Order: sequence, then C-alpha cells, then structure tokens
Amino acid sequence: PHIRFNYNLQVEIQNLIITPLNEVISDHYLITFDLVLPLRTHSQIKTKTVRHLDCNSASKFIDTLSKSSVIVENHLDQLTSNVNTENNLDELTSHYNVTLRDALDTVAPLKTKVIKAHRNSPWFNENTRALKLECRKLERRWRTTKLQVFQIAWTESVNKYKKALFKARSEYYSTLIDSNNKNPRALFRTVTKLTNGNSDQQCKIPTDISSTDFINFFNEKIKNIRSQISASQYKPNTSLADPVSHCTQHFNNFNPVTEQEVLSLISKMKPTTCSLDPVPTKLVKSAMDVLAAPILNIINSSLLHGTVPDALKVSIKPLLKKSDLDPHILNNYRPISNLPFLSKILEKVVASQLQTHLMHYNLFEKFQSGFRTGHSTETALTRVVNDILISSDEGNSSVIMLLDLSAAFDTIDHSILLHRLENDVGLTGTVLAWFSSYLSNRFQYVQKCADSTPSLYTEVQYGVPQGSVL
Repeated sequence: PHIRFNYNLQVEIQNLIITPLNEVISDHYLITFDLVLPLRTHSQIKTKTVRHLDCNSASKFIDTLSKSSVIVENHLDQLTSNVNTENNLDELTSHYNVTLRDALDTVAPLKTKVIKAHRNSPWFNENTRALKLECRKLERRWRTTKLQVFQIAWTESVNKYKKALFKARSEYYSTLIDSNNKNPRALFRTVTKLTNGNSDQQCKIPTDISSTDFINFFNEKIKNIRSQISASQYKPNTSLADPVSHCTQHFNNFNPVTEQEVLSLISKMKPTTCSLDPVPTKLVKSAMDVLAAPILNIINSSLLHGTVPDALKVSIKPLLKKSDLDPHILNNYRPISNLPFLSKILEKVVASQLQTHLMHYNLFEKFQSGFRTGHSTETALTRVVNDILISSDEGNSSVIMLLDLSAAFDTIDHSILLHRLENDVGLTGTVLAWFSSYLSNRFQYVQKCADSTPSLYTEVQYGVPQGSVL
C-alpha cells in the first residue's frame, strides 16, 4: 500500500531502514521507521493564579469603594488651580488604578489553584454530563459481571449519549450564530472554528519565540521601513511653522462632558478587559455609581488641560495576520494595541467631538469610506462597481489598481500628522496640544499571554495605536 505524508506536519523519525529491492517479492522498496510522537494525556495538572468572583463580588466591590474616601473625593478644583497639571493628572490616574486594584484584592484576593487543563466544550451541559456518567456506570457493571444485559444497556446508553452530545453542540452553535447575525467578526470567528478546528491564534505562538523577540522584530521592521521612506525621493513638508492655513474653521477647545454623557457612553461599551486594567471591566461598569465622579474628573481634566495620562499610553500584543499562516515566522504577525478601559472612554469622548467638527465643516475626504459612520467596505465596493459599469456603458475599458502599504498605521510620522491636523483639519489650542500629548511619550511592550514574561518597554517614535477608535 502507498503511504501519503503531510509534509506540513513536523514529526521526528528514528531507525529509518530501506530494505534493498527484491523484484521477486515486489517492485517497491520496503521502508520502515519509528515515529517519535509526544505523549498526549487526557488531562494535565497545572497551577494557575486566579481570583474567585461570584454573584456577590460586584456588591462587595462597590461597598469597598464606597468606604474609601479618596476614590469619591473631588480632585478637579485642585487640578485646575495647580500649575503642574500634567503631573497631577498622572497622579490622579495612578491613584484611581491603585484604589481599584486594592479594592479588588480585598474582595477577591489572588489564589493559586490547581486545575486540570481540558478541551473547552461549552456545549457540554448537565444533561450530557449525566448521560456520560450513566455510560461509565453501565460499562463498569458489564466489565465486572460480563452479563449480556449490561452490555446491551451500555451500548444503548452510549448511542443515546452521542446523540445528545451532537444535539447540544448543534444547538450551541445555532444559538451562537443567531445571536451574532449582525456581528460579522463573531460570525467569521465561529465559521473558522468549525472549519479549521481551534482558531485561537494566541495559543499558536511557539514557545521558542519570546516577547523580546517580538518587540525587537516590530521595532526593527518600522526602523527599516522608515529608512526606506527617508531614502526615497518623496520629501513631505514637515514644517510646523508653515503660516499658510488651509482650514479656516478652527477647533480650539474640547467641551467638558457631563456625568450622564459618560454613563451613557460606558453603558454602550463592551466589557472587554486587558492586562493593563486594574480590575475586570464588568466590575467597573457595575460600580459606576461610585466611579462616575472620578472617571469624569480624569476625562474633563485631560480635555481641559490638553494632556493624556502616561498610564493610558502603554499597550501592544502580537496576533497572526491570518490563522493559516506559519506561526514560526515573525513577519506573519501584526501588532495590536490592547488599551485600558479608561483610555477607551477618553478616546471615545475625543473621537465624538472630533467627528462633530469634521462633519459640521465637511472636512472628511470626499471618497473616504473607512472609519466613518454610514460608510464601509460595502459603500466603497458599490462606488467602484458603479464606476466600472458606467465606464463599460460608455464603451471604455477599466483598470483597477490596488495598493497595500506595509505597516501603514505603524509608520505614520507624528510631526506630519500634527501638521495636517492643524492646517488641514483646523485643530489648534488645547485640542492640538491634546493630540500632541496623545502621540508623545508613548511606550509599548509585548506579552504573548497572561503567564508569559513581558518584554522591556520601548518608546513609540512612529505610528498610532491600532485598536484605538482614534
């Protein structure tokens, strides 16, 4: 028989023997070898540091914060009167994070727990678990007694368990697809998981690639692309002292937001949490009666003084560009910014006021489809198809040219961006100072997963954080 090998699989072969050809027996060579396969156990004992959060954790967390006089204290007057407002805003943000972290440690302290690593089967419910236990029980009876009646009962129980498991899995994915019928990202993720097995890209990162390897690769990549841009013939005007202003409608100051506006904004945000957050976002959203005032102070202080706290300017993590790419090649990864929840709130407030300015004075690019309300890849595709059909009706031929810029967001020059924001968009005064603070003194680091060693912090000299609404 012919043996077909999948050359994408990396297996170790030992004791390879090629028997000399014997035409009397066969016109094929006999090849024998031993395959060295890793031992795959059903479960592995691991330890994990966890916090025990139950249904009462939110109320305990709120009570702990309410007893802290510092977290509910109004710092806005102090920040306004003090000249060194940037340092005070950093201190306020740092104190906010420390207070929340201390409250979480009181409610749910870290504990080391011994867990069994097993395959995640969210459709495995109480019914299927009971049927599985019944199968095991009947199997033990048959192996003990060797009676046919128990063998028949065991076989029927196994078939019943398989049907229930298949039904539970089908219902789980049907419900998942129906509930995300308006969420293309979740739908594509579900389809990928069903067709390609485990699509968790984070778990595919090889252990021999460290976080330092990632940060060095990303920094070197941007450095090489920037050197190629500097060596090209294109010389943009980067002078911030250009007296010519193309936009006559200026945006000088942000409008302070009210507590109701912040609460409405937070209620619509997803409760995603990153490693930079002091507590899970779900707890923050549940404690808004206590946290609304300090969050509002931080946001309005940032808008008033045109500064962004340093604690909100750190983030990055690597992800595979596509799930079918080789995870051993660093060039197949892209940096994605994981931002703290407080940073997301501040950026959404700024983005909302900036978009109002752009729409009111019609400052958007005419054919821009990305990052605009009511525009998407669908509207861009509709425009392209319409232009091709009109050209075809006139008897002309059409040629489409597609450009893919390497690391486009990561190589943006901050001075050029600020120059265009000032002269082409009309940002001045505190607003321009805020964006200058937002882009300056940013740092990034890589941490592959929660239990891996993070890399050193490196300063971001170019680019804007991907993952931000801005």
